[in-house]
Amino acid sequence: MSNAINLEDLPSSPVRPEIANGITGKTMLDSQTKMVYTRVEPAGGFAPHIDAYDHLMYIVSGSGVAVAGGVEYLLEPGLILEIEAGEEHCYRNTGSDVMELISLNIPAR
Repeated sequence: MSNAINLEDLPSSPVRPEIANGITGKTMLDSQTKMVYTRVEPAGGFAPHIDAYDHLMYIVSGSGVAVAGGVEYLLEPGLILEIEAGEEHCYRNTGSDVMELISLNIPAR
């Protein structure tokens, strides 16, 4: 069955506060693949960590930097960053505006 959901109607909650600060998310899909609209406040970000699932992050707005597998990436609108399960990674907002992204957590291949 089709469904239309307004992003503004979804609840927002802190994302993994044990390893992140200044990050809130709205879960858009929660099944085998999880899809989250994520807001990262200026200077907010994730500490280095490892996940058991693949990530696909699409940067919607703002700017930041990510490190994945020892490689540094500049995050800017339109960039898609793929991070494999088991790969250490982190990211942070380096701009003065909120950074927005869509994050997919995908079962490891």
